[in-house]
Amino acid sequence: GLAKQYADYSYLESQRWQELHSQKVQSWADVWEQAADRWACTLVVQDIETSQSWTYDLLDQEADKIAAWAVSTQEQYIGVYQSNGAVFLAVVIGLIKAGITAVLFNTRDPIHKLSGLAKQSRVKLGLGQEIPGVEMIDPVQILSGSNPGRLSATHRHKTKLSDPAAIIFTSGTSGRSKPALFSHRRLIGAGIAWSIRTGIIANSRCYIPLPLYHGNGLAIGFASCVEAGACAVLRERFSVRAFLPNIRQYRCDATVYIGEFWRYLMSQDAQPDDADNPLKIIFGNGLTAPLW
Repeated sequence: GLAKQYADYSYLESQRWQELHSQKVQSWADVWEQAADRWACTLVVQDIETSQSWTYDLLDQEADKIAAWAVSTQEQYIGVYQSNGAVFLAVVIGLIKAGITAVLFNTRDPIHKLSGLAKQSRVKLGLGQEIPGVEMIDPVQILSGSNPGRLSATHRHKTKLSDPAAIIFTSGTSGRSKPALFSHRRLIGAGIAWSIRTGIIANSRCYIPLPLYHGNGLAIGFASCVEAGACAVLRERFSVRAFLPNIRQYRCDATVYIGEFWRYLMSQDAQPDDADNPLKIIFGNGLTAPLW
């Protein structure tokens, strides 16, 4: 029954962690590079806004350009202020490859708030759109350069599983943004746990309309795709009207959610073809009992 199923999940999780420990994995970048080598020619990202597709190998090469640049900065923290898409992922993966913590700013926050958060987080340098008081560089400029090859893992040899791979900002009950650390262990663990429990596999296509600068989009959604060798179908922002058309057009069999996501969808009038879609798996959190 259900108890045995959960026991099986725990066993598979334990086995995967033992495998990573035997390989002396200390960074999520190691897990990413394993996936990039294993599924090199498989699609990892389909970007709805740009209509571009990226294989694991291509995204890895782009991330290496960011990593080579990041190492030269000698910074410990680098900000990321970039909308959802493959470029965002190339930046974050590249920073983690370089052993640098990616500080992920909410693209919906007002500029003056971001300046304060950057100062609080000791971020002097960033990639993406402009933030006053921070030296911001357009990542496209870096990505337009030549491929430097894979950065040596020695650049992250001091990294520990407990170190932050990324810092996100989440609103507390007071409404003030608070930093939340996503350690390498947490990022790896989320990918392992959710990929096992959802059953997504290498030919799965996961629709991610949630922001990648938050945990559900990055750790639960994308990290699970990487662990399984699946493809992340990225949309810049969630849209009720575009949800099912996107699911159908991009043949998505999985999607990651937060509870409000379903409240918006359920507020729409039912359509005769609602059930005509390939969606089999929804995973995330925050779903209330009435919505369920």
